[in-house]
Amino acid sequence: MDNMVPSMRFSALKTICRAYRPSISVKFVLSILGFDVEIKEDLRIGLKWIRSCGGKLDDSQNRFLTKDSVIQVSDSKEKNSLI
Repeated sequence: MDNMVPSMRFSALKTICRAYRPSISVKFVLSILGFDVEIKEDLRIGLKWIRSCGGKLDDSQNRFLTKDSVIQVSDSKEKNSLI
């Protein structure tokens, strides 16, 4: 199961970028992708993962700028799992 989560999460992020233009709440996106936004460490990891995939965040980091983002496979070696 751990092997499937990163590819499914990446696929969902690409779909979100196509569906929600020009921006969407970061907390909403992270909760859809399976990150627990109430836990600060999970929120930090989620933001880092979105940025590593090419996602652009506004200055206050509460909006994910889908129109300005060019999503690509993350090169992050950090564990990317729900488990």
